[in-house]
Amino acid sequence: MAPLAVAFEKGFFEDEGLSVQLEAQANWKVLLDRVASGELDGAHMLAGQPIGATIGFGTKSRRHYRF
Repeated sequence: MAPLAVAFEKGFFEDEGLSVQLEAQANWKVLLDRVASGELDGAHMLAGQPIGATIGFGTKSRRHYRF
């Protein structure tokens, strides 16, 4: 998460025209569920999470992740 916090503090997101709000999540499962449901547009997560979710592991989401 450190690179995101530094980029936020230095204004890199604003420089690119992005409105970003950083918020901590309770755990990796909550994070994945919130991304899959569309509550979060993006997230910093474990590398295997979007791959696993795409094949149905750990979530019932039908959403397809793009890498």
